[in-house]
Order: sequence, then C-alpha cells, then structure tokens
Amino acid sequence: MKRISAVLFLVGVTATLASLNAGEAKVDFTSRELKTRVESAQTRTEHLQLATYFEQRAQAFLDESQAQAEMVARYQADPMASASKHSGIMMGHRQNLIKALEDGARRMNQFAALHRFMARKARQ
Repeated sequence: MKRISAVLFLVGVTATLASLNAGEAKVDFTSRELKTRVESAQTRTEHLQLATYFEQRAQAFLDESQAQAEMVARYQADPMASASKHSGIMMGHRQNLIKALEDGARRMNQFAALHRFMARKARQ
C-alpha cells in the first residue's frame, strides 16, 4: 500500500512540476501517448524525444527529492517540530519519499539511456 501511495504521489509531483517548468522546451505525453510512442518508436527522432522525456522526468524527481530533503533539514533544525509525538512518522515518511523519488529518477535515467542507445542504432 505504501508503494502504491508513493507511486501515485510521484505521478502527481511529476504533473505539477511539468506545469511549472513550461518555459523550457518540454516533451510531454499523456500516459496513453507515452505507451504508444514507446511501443512504436523506430526512428532516431522518436527515440531522442523519448530520451528527452525520460530525462525531464528524472530531473523533476530529483528536484522534488531535493525539496523534500530541505524540508527534513528544516524540520530537524526546529526543536519544537522535532519534539512532536508525530515527528518520527513524518521523518520516516519524508525519508521514504526521498528514496522513492531518487529511485524513480534512476529508472527514468535508465530509460533515457536506453532510448539514446536505440536512437544511435535507428534509421533517420
């Protein structure tokens, strides 16, 4: 159940961060579009678009992971907050979230590397 919650949170964070970073050249797909593009990618351009998409997702995960780590640091620095009876639960939640975000970023970077490799092997 915790893993499902973490995944759902990651999807929400990604959507939020994607909307905040609208100023950069973004590659964004719906879940259905992503599935179709991954299954049908054959050209160098298609694989490079997918690689860019996965790299952007990885960066969004890392950005959110950093934000969570900063919250942990602020929370630990505040003696009143860390003395709360729920502080252990909150810290555990944040640490699990940071790990899930970092794992997600690692997976996204692996997908990006795979598509960059396939782009080198693909036809124009």
